[in-house]
Amino acid sequence: MFEKGDAVVCPAHGAGIVKGFSELKPLEGAQRYYQIELVKQVNTHVMIPVDSAEEQGVRPAITDEELDQVWEVLSDEPKDLPPKHRTRYKVINDKFDSGSIIELAEAIRDMAWRRREEDGLTKKGRRIYRRGLDLLAGEVAVAQGVKLETAKSRISKKLRKYLS
Repeated sequence: MFEKGDAVVCPAHGAGIVKGFSELKPLEGAQRYYQIELVKQVNTHVMIPVDSAEEQGVRPAITDEELDQVWEVLSDEPKDLPPKHRTRYKVINDKFDSGSIIELAEAIRDMAWRRREEDGLTKKGRRIYRRGLDLLAGEVAVAQGVKLETAKSRISKKLRKYLS
């Protein structure tokens, strides 16, 4: 169970901070909910039932050790992505949906490289890249207690050799 002030990640919504709890009374009876303020959308809260948070994939934000691994992944050499865009985007989306911050970082790194070195990214690819960057930056922001733009800047510094 999370406490007020905990940094969490909701796969469906992104990273946020538990701001408190609410009790709602739907037809089945009273149920307790986490009130989570999202980093990406200031003043936006999502309500996640406490009883089903784990099965919805809500988890604590990454630790400092995991963040060090993310920085290493972003600085590593990229892996080739499939040449066909449909196959490529399936691989990328699978990494995004895995819930693994490391797989997310790998996908961002590989897409940043492809954007620079290959034929760039399609319109859909650019949209997917921005979505992944927002997810990664949100988690870095809550883990380090910084603003979203600061987290994006730190990620960009690690990806600099792929973004120039």
